[in-house]
Amino acid sequence: MKILITGATGFIGSRLIIFLNSLGHEVIGLSRNLQLTKAGDKSQYYPYHLGAPFSSEIINFLPEVVIHLAWEGIPNFSREMSIINLNANIRFLQELEKITSIKKIIISGSCWEYSGSSGACFETDISIPNTYFVWAKYSVHSLFKIFCDERDLYFDWLRIFYVYGPGQRAASLIPTILESIKHGAMPKINNIFSANDYIYIDDVVHAISRAVDIDKSLGIVNIGSGVLTQTKEVLRICQNLYDLPMPTEDNSASSVGIYANISKAKTLMDWIPQYSLYQGIRETYKVF
Repeated sequence: MKILITGATGFIGSRLIIFLNSLGHEVIGLSRNLQLTKAGDKSQYYPYHLGAPFSSEIINFLPEVVIHLAWEGIPNFSREMSIINLNANIRFLQELEKITSIKKIIISGSCWEYSGSSGACFETDISIPNTYFVWAKYSVHSLFKIFCDERDLYFDWLRIFYVYGPGQRAASLIPTILESIKHGAMPKINNIFSANDYIYIDDVVHAISRAVDIDKSLGIVNIGSGVLTQTKEVLRICQNLYDLPMPTEDNSASSVGIYANISKAKTLMDWIPQYSLYQGIRETYKVF
């Protein structure tokens, strides 16, 4: 299958493009940071800034599936950057109109779309955007859904929870903890009782790959572990990997946060996470 990927050198995209190629798909990646391509990666890339006109090479590739991962400026979620991304997506959609071979569009959503929620999150939950980033994501979702409905294209919106693993931004929680411990320091954590749904990068890649193979619209689908884990447990796992004494259990605070109900992914995609949090952090630890 011919697949076009935006954000192909990003955290998810760089791992996804190699995996899809290994399955025999014909894939090209679009990225404005081609210097981030990995040594030994034989994938085909083209320079592209989201919203710019497509080159003839991109149009003539005639992709059947578009996987849209690009979002500029992360972790800048300001009003200005959100508007920049929304406008870029509008122009990007206009470019997609030039390609008549597309059958399915898959886009990475965010668990942040469950604004104001707590506990289990279901795809049918309705929430009101409370940040500019969430407003922009909602707008992009609506824009592409209408586009796909008008053209009878399959449309998948994968709401990805807190993805982690090798290649993640250094300032993220797990890399920060591992790097601090490696240098004999105690990581600075504001609230060890905060909790999130952590999902390992390879599980996310496999979920997107499953969506590629399904010849129908999946709509909104949660991609998470389905488990709420406190930061103190993440810290305990990291300390264990460095053979440090485990801190005394402290259950004085209950977990408050959101986690994915993944029953839809299980039913429609035959997908469940394969990595426990310990296994995923251990794989991440290996790069340190």
